[in-house]
Amino acid sequence: MYIPAISKEIFKELKAAEEKFPEWPTDVIHAAAIVAEESGELVKAAIDFHYGRGSKSELLREAVQTGAMAFRFLIDLEHYASEVPSIKDIEGWKKEGDRKEGAEGS
Repeated sequence: MYIPAISKEIFKELKAAEEKFPEWPTDVIHAAAIVAEESGELVKAAIDFHYGRGSKSELLREAVQTGAMAFRFLIDLEHYASEVPSIKDIEGWKKEGDRKEGAEGS
C-alpha cells in the first residue's frame, strides 16, 4: 500500500470514529489511553499473524484504527492542559490550611 491509499483509509476511519463517537476526552491521559488501546489491538493482531492465527487484513484494520486515533489525539493536542497546579495555587492552599487550623485551635 502506498501513502495516499493509507492516508485515505486512516482519514475515512477518523471520520467514521468522529461520527460514531463525537465526544473526545478533554484530558490527555484518557485521550492517550484510547490511542494505546488501539495500539494494543494492533499488537494482538501482529502476534496472531506471527503465529498463524491472524491475517494481513486484520493487521491493516488495526493499524488504520491506531493511525486514526493518533490523528485524533494530535488534532486536539493544543486543547490538553496540565492538571499540575501552579506554585501560586499551592501557596494559596497552604494559606487556607493555616487559617483553618488557626480557627479550629481558637
